[in-house]
Amino acid sequence: MANKSKQELLNEFQRDYSRAISFYKENDLIHFNRDIRPAIENFCRLLIFDVIGEQGYRDIENNVKFIDPSGRLVPQNPGYSVESSGWIKNAKFALCSLRSYCLLDNQHKNLRKKIDSGLDQLSAQYSETSETSQHSGSEVNTERIRYQANLCVATFPALFLSLKEYISPDLFSFLSSLPRISEVTENGVDMSSVILEKETALSALDDYTQGFKRQGGVKFIAILPENASAVLGKSLLQVFFKIRWSLVIDFNPDDASADTLFASAPSTTTHVVTNTIDVTDGNELLNWMFARGRQSLSVVNGTQLLRSFPSEFKQIFSQMVKAGSTDDYVIVSFCDSREATVLTKAFDKLVDVFDGWESVEKRCRIVCLSKDPEFSEKIKAWGEGIDYKPYIVPVDIKDFANHLDWKIAPTNTERADGHQLIRGKSFDVTDDITRYKAAGIEFFGPQMAETTSSSIWDFYSGAEINWQELENNCDANRDSYIKVKNRIIEIIKNNRNNVRVFTLKHRPGSGGSTMARRLAYDIYKEDEADILSCVPIQIKSSKNVKTTSDYLSKLSEDIGNACILAIVESKNVGRSDFDNLVQRLARAKKRVVFFYLEPCLERWFSISNESKLSDVAFLEDVLKGDESRFVAKYKAKGLTETAIKDAREERPNHSLEVIDFPLLLKEDMSSESLSNYVAEWEENLPDNIKEFVGYVGFVAHYSQMGLNQNLVRATWFDSSSSHYTLKGYDDSVMSAIYKLLIEEYSGDEPLGIWRPRYSKFAVHLIKAAWGENWRIRLPEIAKNFILYCSQSGQLGNDDQDMLHSLFIIRRDVDFRAEVVGRKNKFSLLINDLEDPERAASIFKCLVEAYPGDAVFHGHYARFLYEKASSPSNNVPADDKLFLDAQEQLDIAFEISPYDADLCHMQGMLIRRQISALKKEFSGKEDKSIDYIEDTHSAMTDWVKEALEAFDKSIEFDPSSPYGYAASCQLLREAIEFGKILLQKDDFSFCEKEPQYSEYVDELGFRLDQFEQVCYSFKENALAQITPSLKIYNDVRVFHRDLIGCGGGSIIRYRDLYSKATGEMRGIYGDFLVKSILYSKTNTKDYKTAYKYLKDDERKEIEKVLQQKRSEGDLRCYDSLFKLYRYGKKEYPIDSAIDLLRDCESQYQASEQKGWGYLNACYYLAVCYSALAIHGNELSSELVNNARKYFDEATNLAHIFEKSTINSFCYLGDNKDIHCIVDKESEGMLVSGIIMSIDNNKGIMRMKCGLEASFNAKGMDKFKYQGKPIQGIIGFKYSGLGLYRFGDVETEENTEEEIEEIISNSYVPDFADEESTEEVVAPAPLGLKVLGTIELPETRQRNDTSNTDRTYRGVYDKVSDSVRCPEKRYPLKVRTKKDIDLYDGADVLFEIGSEPQKKDPSKIYNFAINVRIKA
Repeated sequence: MANKSKQELLNEFQRDYSRAISFYKENDLIHFNRDIRPAIENFCRLLIFDVIGEQGYRDIENNVKFIDPSGRLVPQNPGYSVESSGWIKNAKFALCSLRSYCLLDNQHKNLRKKIDSGLDQLSAQYSETSETSQHSGSEVNTERIRYQANLCVATFPALFLSLKEYISPDLFSFLSSLPRISEVTENGVDMSSVILEKETALSALDDYTQGFKRQGGVKFIAILPENASAVLGKSLLQVFFKIRWSLVIDFNPDDASADTLFASAPSTTTHVVTNTIDVTDGNELLNWMFARGRQSLSVVNGTQLLRSFPSEFKQIFSQMVKAGSTDDYVIVSFCDSREATVLTKAFDKLVDVFDGWESVEKRCRIVCLSKDPEFSEKIKAWGEGIDYKPYIVPVDIKDFANHLDWKIAPTNTERADGHQLIRGKSFDVTDDITRYKAAGIEFFGPQMAETTSSSIWDFYSGAEINWQELENNCDANRDSYIKVKNRIIEIIKNNRNNVRVFTLKHRPGSGGSTMARRLAYDIYKEDEADILSCVPIQIKSSKNVKTTSDYLSKLSEDIGNACILAIVESKNVGRSDFDNLVQRLARAKKRVVFFYLEPCLERWFSISNESKLSDVAFLEDVLKGDESRFVAKYKAKGLTETAIKDAREERPNHSLEVIDFPLLLKEDMSSESLSNYVAEWEENLPDNIKEFVGYVGFVAHYSQMGLNQNLVRATWFDSSSSHYTLKGYDDSVMSAIYKLLIEEYSGDEPLGIWRPRYSKFAVHLIKAAWGENWRIRLPEIAKNFILYCSQSGQLGNDDQDMLHSLFIIRRDVDFRAEVVGRKNKFSLLINDLEDPERAASIFKCLVEAYPGDAVFHGHYARFLYEKASSPSNNVPADDKLFLDAQEQLDIAFEISPYDADLCHMQGMLIRRQISALKKEFSGKEDKSIDYIEDTHSAMTDWVKEALEAFDKSIEFDPSSPYGYAASCQLLREAIEFGKILLQKDDFSFCEKEPQYSEYVDELGFRLDQFEQVCYSFKENALAQITPSLKIYNDVRVFHRDLIGCGGGSIIRYRDLYSKATGEMRGIYGDFLVKSILYSKTNTKDYKTAYKYLKDDERKEIEKVLQQKRSEGDLRCYDSLFKLYRYGKKEYPIDSAIDLLRDCESQYQASEQKGWGYLNACYYLAVCYSALAIHGNELSSELVNNARKYFDEATNLAHIFEKSTINSFCYLGDNKDIHCIVDKESEGMLVSGIIMSIDNNKGIMRMKCGLEASFNAKGMDKFKYQGKPIQGIIGFKYSGLGLYRFGDVETEENTEEEIEEIISNSYVPDFADEESTEEVVAPAPLGLKVLGTIELPETRQRNDTSNTDRTYRGVYDKVSDSVRCPEKRYPLKVRTKKDIDLYDGADVLFEIGSEPQKKDPSKIYNFAINVRIKA
């Protein structure tokens, strides 16, 4: 077609167009498509020819030039040409060269929309004809072809008319003379007009909804009538999901048929809502709500539906709105008059969902698509009643889907970009990847999203480094990286079924996030090469810690409990949520190494103690020895030596920072020029956008988080354009924004969450918005920000977290920790204010803006009482600050009465009042007796109230140590205050003064509880435990000094106890017991004191405790049990059971369920199990009792957030209470039969009928089921575990005995969670063996020595053994060739053998010459 004249183009277009119309009239759509395709291309060629002239057209035709989006002719790129649909695109761009086409008055804007829409439709038709030509007749979707053809023949004439103003009169006259279709409906309406009216209405809807693109925090909700699937038809069901819906409300209860929208929804991303709280935020998953129930369960109709649906809609939508970010919503209804009443009642609930109609209008748009006039009128009337205007379009769901089919490209709901493979490419998580993402978990790997944002910002522009950039080594390693990496690898290799935390504290702008991603990349590559067994992931959010934990547990189980490296940044997961997550994974015994990144703003010396820890590293922003690597890397990218030298000269110390290199490369400046750089780009911004950019810097600086643009909508929203996002501003504004900020993306979807390009931009963005003296204006800036945010109504959890981090407390700090310095008690913003009055004004603004937020009220109270108790203040205990604090707490309790944090604050408020009272008393010179008595009375009343508050805090959060710590400190402070009140020189008054004797006694009891909490969770390495242990040890020393631990104290208490009566006798008894125990050990090992008692001491303690037991004192039982368990005197298990059953009944009678009750249930289960196993015969009564108490202990352990799969004691060979031993090495061998092996979990059944779970990783179920096994029994809260198991090497059992054990199938499985104990070598011979079972000799298999053959296996460092596929059980290592064998190493070895010591007729095998496999 090259170089044809304009007339030839006209002739060819006329021919092809006329023939296409002729075929259309004959209903021959195949030939219509054949001829309309060249007609479309020639039409666009003619349009270009006419608009830009012949020379420009020839340049395009000859591949010399093309037209860019602004309408300019620019040189063509080598190897490229304008072909096929490219002519349509160039035709659209050609019109932009006309000045009149770009006018912004309404008339020209509407014309432009019509022309753009018409050309888009021609482009869709062009693509349709190409696709149709590639399919046979049986594959062609005739309904779709008919719709597209109808639209095409209607579009051409309308497009000709719209172009009249922009094309030559000759061309317009020619186009007007072409044939057109004149089909008329039964009502006499022109069919083309009907089609165009629909498309015009739907195109307007596209504008209203921003093309149904999920960008800038906009989500879409569909409401489907019962007949929606039938109206659509099978061919259009999939088209409906070209839109990424966040929630579908379906009035069709059919959940089983194939031809429904529900059945056609993307399977890997659809989440069926089963109750009103089971709903996600809709970012990753499509929530599907069956409004009338499900056919497979139950269906509701009529009045029942009218009653239930509006309330359920409110609850589900509220959950969705609160989850994630503060988003906008477009609700699209396809219903008709049958659902009108129930819908309007549901829409009435929006006011509750968004917290006011003003917020509804800002954040929620209702679109109704219906051809039913009655429905439209009802919806209009509903809107008029509340002054709200729904958007009504007179089309049905089929018209909508047909429009979507050509207008919108499909979303990436089903991943087509390859598979996500982990564990050396052996495990595919592709189908679950969206659900993992919804749980906040993202996988590292080649599929790690390289988003659309990469085309705007790359790594050197401030974006997070992506996978391709890691592959290309775009980063430069810091000096500390190799040390950090080696430490992480060491942890991974030696991590045995527990959670470890490595913390990287980094300066903002030091490259901490980049180092973490480089680490994950390197670990991924080592796992892929089978050098290391580890799956690197990133935890991007913790909207629901339980869900995140559950998915991490699932991943761990799916990969055979291989190690997981989890990268977590404090800006994404705050300290409290992080500790919760660590605790949950530790309880589940999962192998997870957390790499936790915390920004560090303090000077290094303030945290120098932490630097001594092997699992904490620090990263400076100033480069030192590692500068040379940055120089080499960036010079290779084009950075000049001169630029580097000049940047160094600007610095007094001539040291460059990390940020300098990308800035020099991209912007030709160093960080010294940041202020000027930011100011220059902000000059291009309108004032309102400057304010928006300033708030992005404000949020980043004070919370290290991004800002959701919806929170400050008032700064950028332009009511005249009705744009949802900032994208509505012109290119010059957006270019300037992109130089200053980065928008976060999820895949290809912009989230509307912005942050500075570099963290060091933040302060300069604030300066540019509010001037150099912005710190003086900080309260004003903060209050205006709060006001903007409050206009959004109900906030999403992510944005609530941001506000809490901004105004309440830093994300890496727990306010309850007593060791937190005064500077860290509140957020960086509050600390920056310095003036308490200015800070108080911000808290006041917060509670006024969010009167229903208990967190703000509670922390306002905390601010007030901490302000009152600061060293600079000297206020009385009844000061207004304390009274105002109590008022705020009262409001908070009305909102959230069962909040552990609020209860803790209540206790701390009273503690601070007591401190103020003490200071006031100490400073008063003239103290009357009445004044002293009044002060004493006030103090004792407040101590009682504070203890009650801390007890509630413990009740609501029993696993936290903070309530125990605070109550112990409170009692210590009360005793010390009492010494001043009573004017005593020492604490001996505590023995005589009943009130203080009670305090000392209560302190001892609480210390015992505090000790149990600290040591129960110490192994999990939680951040809250280390400081709590320090408090425990300090207060324990104080208590020991009060009680005394010498012979004199014991004699004195013995005498006081013998003479006392009533309550004081019980207290002196406690003092006597404590003084004896303190004399046996130091305070740090107090829990072991029972082991070192002499017989006379034990008898004396027993007498005291039994007396307390007879008086119904619950506190004595735990001590009595320890006394008998660790004593040398024989104590029958039956007696122990009686003691524990008595304890259980006392707890039940008092309706208490604390740690003591948990211990009683657990040890009852242990005792019944020990009796059953030692009995060595079937005992259903003992087994059932064991089951009962294991179940109760498991339930209680979950409440206390204790691990149910850790063993806390083991079964020894004694027949009395001393059969309960603390160490695995002290256990006895017990035998049984392997009943089952499933998912790496084995079950051994013993002769008594009990079962024990064990780690059967690598054991073939068909090979080992029914075979004998022996090992050491450990007791978990959830049941029995088997450890150090191996071959049975003792007396054989008969086939009949084995059958008897296997037949006892009624025995329950106590292992409620998958056992993850490591498989270790058999226990050393010589231990007593009970209840052994072995197959007859004819069925045994004896391994023979084979020192000539080399085997491959995996080394277990703890047991010093090797496991290999050819051998049933681990082989003990006898000799090594490599000294530095590490846990989990792939090794080569030979097998040696020798006769067994017990039975020389049998062979004992072992591993020799063990060395690391090259």
